[in-house]
Amino acid sequence: MPSKKVLTIFLLSFFIHFCITLQAQNKSKEEMDKLYLNKKEFNIVKDMNEDFTSISHYVILGINQTKQNIAAGNYNSYFNYQLVDYNSTSYKPGYFIGYRNDGFYKEKIRYSLGLILSKVVSGTAYSNANNLPPFISEFTHFKAEDAFINLSITPLLKQLVFTSENAGFKFLFVGGPTFDIKLSRNSAANIAYNPYHKIFVSGKIGIEFENHSYYSLFLHYKHGLSSITIAPIKTTIYNFEMGILIKPSDLF
Repeated sequence: MPSKKVLTIFLLSFFIHFCITLQAQNKSKEEMDKLYLNKKEFNIVKDMNEDFTSISHYVILGINQTKQNIAAGNYNSYFNYQLVDYNSTSYKPGYFIGYRNDGFYKEKIRYSLGLILSKVVSGTAYSNANNLPPFISEFTHFKAEDAFINLSITPLLKQLVFTSENAGFKFLFVGGPTFDIKLSRNSAANIAYNPYHKIFVSGKIGIEFENHSYYSLFLHYKHGLSSITIAPIKTTIYNFEMGILIKPSDLF
């Protein structure tokens, strides 16, 4: 009997020791996993800090000139708009404000990343029209949005064209895509049919004059790569941007 009691106590002690050891091992594994993940996350942040260097922050201010080319195709609606009232081949002025950071990737590639909020006012040039002579002159079933708010995300690559070390200025060529988000709601003419995409893509090229990294003057041309309207309507936007980049510390 005493031997059975001793065996029971021994087995119970062994079981408790086994459970404690197993729990300690699991805890140790969790701590190691956590340490590994934290180290990996730290390394990613560290690598990014090492890859993207010499970053400067700017406020963007400027004006834009915009025109749309519109091919309505066989689009049909219950509305008729006389083109004499809406057709315009001219560029119309708007304005924009935003934020941009400029720097180097791996200390070799110049880049910029901008976030721009624009008020777009646009001329609307229709490339085809309906007509019903002799009663109705040229007309269209689609009335383009000629004023809206737009948010642009613009990553650009920058290429140095000319620099003057003594004068401290640089001329640069820039280019890259622009991802545009139409923030404005459709006007009453387009609510029923909702012919606009919320997101569309453009390409941007331009020249910039940088003075001592204090400020930059720029002229950019933006060309729509995707239609901002759904099929069968094809609408291409053409846009010129003229503005200035200023460091926030120089404004306040």
